[in-house]
Amino acid sequence: MEDRSGWPLTEPSDPATEIFNRLFKPDEDDMRWIQGHIDKHLKACRRYLRANPPRTIEALDEANEARMLAVAEGMVNIEPKIKFYKAECYRRLRRWKDAYRMYEECVVDAKDVYWLEAMRRFCKTQMLKPRKDPWLRRIECSENLQEEYKHDGIDEMTPFRQGW
Repeated sequence: MEDRSGWPLTEPSDPATEIFNRLFKPDEDDMRWIQGHIDKHLKACRRYLRANPPRTIEALDEANEARMLAVAEGMVNIEPKIKFYKAECYRRLRRWKDAYRMYEECVVDAKDVYWLEAMRRFCKTQMLKPRKDPWLRRIECSENLQEEYKHDGIDEMTPFRQGW
């Protein structure tokens, strides 16, 4: 349908957007390359977890890198695997709430369900234990502070609010 000037009544979609989508739509080679980089990060994560002594912080960084890459490219099918690696890192860091949450979000095969359920129970019992370890008490207090700041409408603690 056209108006009297000869122009179509409906606006065509933005040509720049169409060109961008056509040029940057990942093809099969791009997806293999992205999958390769995600696998590289997960292998590094596994290597850091198996190191003696384990380098858990670096492993968590690698898992986060893999997750960011997967989310950016819309590869949601690999995210449960990444969440499992993150859960392992959190468990080794004794961050029980985060580990429990990640184990909850993991989706695994039927043969691993019992093991995963045992890990969830273990994390939950660790969360509910009295905090004798000062390091664990400090982590829990910092998590409580972060929650308090979120409720105050403050996204991140400023040096003034931290008492520096």
